[in-house]
Amino acid sequence: MKEIGQVVRVDSALNWLVEVFREGDIQYPPNRRDYSVGTFLKIPTEEVNLVSVVVDVVIYNPDYGVPRVKAEERQKIEELMPDLGDQVKTLIFVYYLGSIEEESPDHSFPNLTPRLHDEVIAMSDNELEKFHTRNNSLYLGYLPRFLKNENSSHLFAKMAERLGEVIEEDQMLLNKIRNNVSEENRFERIGGY
Repeated sequence: MKEIGQVVRVDSALNWLVEVFREGDIQYPPNRRDYSVGTFLKIPTEEVNLVSVVVDVVIYNPDYGVPRVKAEERQKIEELMPDLGDQVKTLIFVYYLGSIEEESPDHSFPNLTPRLHDEVIAMSDNELEKFHTRNNSLYLGYLPRFLKNENSSHLFAKMAERLGEVIEEDQMLLNKIRNNVSEENRFERIGGY
């Protein structure tokens, strides 16, 4: 179980903001690959595990207005103000896909949302497979809702790539769905809707 961060904002039932753990927050902080776009995450609650996917990553610097400095000057500044680097945070925007309780995945609209400071963890291969399997078949019940989001076809391509690594027997079906999603997106852009 790779700890990623904690929920710092809940914008809606479907969209949440997570602050990524940094060095000093936990013993083994995540690296950038652990929370890249398309990564599946879970948020354990008392009742279920809420499942989400990373849809965007932002590096937040509250001192954005500070002028840029040369490398030599930066070293002097860091000596004078060592906590300046502590101000920069990595934030990830996540989108709710569903939940899983025991062995039962649910891809419907959420019954509950996470609380502030709930821990966010990367999903294991086994958990990812269970979440995407229903009646021994590939299950993507969240897909119609997910595809209404901006850049969803590109995001789904990343998600399908990851799923294909875990659910090898459904690789051809995943490729077909990914290609269909990509084609529909291309025609929508051409058609101008």
